[in-house]
Amino acid sequence: YLEKYNCDILIFNYIEVKKSGEQQIQYLHEESPYTQITPGQFILELAAPWNKVFRASLFQESDIQFPNRIYYEDLATSPCLALHANQIGAIDTALYYYVQRESSTMHSRDTQKMTDVCKAMEIVLNYFKKCGRFEQYHQELEYLTVSHVLIATIQRMLQVRYEYEKIRTLERFVEKYFCNYIDNPYIQEIINKPEYRRVKRIVEKKHFELFIGYVLRKIKNCIIKS
Repeated sequence: YLEKYNCDILIFNYIEVKKSGEQQIQYLHEESPYTQITPGQFILELAAPWNKVFRASLFQESDIQFPNRIYYEDLATSPCLALHANQIGAIDTALYYYVQRESSTMHSRDTQKMTDVCKAMEIVLNYFKKCGRFEQYHQELEYLTVSHVLIATIQRMLQVRYEYEKIRTLERFVEKYFCNYIDNPYIQEIINKPEYRRVKRIVEKKHFELFIGYVLRKIKNCIIKS
């Protein structure tokens, strides 16, 4: 596919391997054997580099690099590459085994490190501004920021503990760049789906209620196991 379509970036599905050894294919793309992806669509893709092949020149001919000493270094890098790729494609084949480990970044319980998501997104937003493409991809960047800084990170924080000031830090970051994010069509699409009730409550800033819900579920699970 790389040779046939002359791709600068090629995306593929992956196989999630749980601690128990159970494997499950995660389909990011399954519409057809090969799908062409626009730069705007790529910004909304999973930011992880491990389910993609990148042409080396994307890095060699730009100033893009994975930043050191921060979490979310993939988020700080992948979206920026969309501005330099002439051809982006996705295939429906699962080629990567994603092994879930307790020591991984995604399973970290360090809420201070979780706030690095703001540093990562600031790199992305500043890069698009520097390239004069911020307004062109405003909606995609807005959704990317809200989905990572607010929705995903606050959910992870609440599973550890309720820390109002850190949650407000995340909220202030989003409000600094996107004060009217609730009107974003991508955000409207997900918060209006019944299965995304938790996401809607985060967007509505009902964080303490959610935290209590996590605690109650944890207590219930402990009772069932005992």
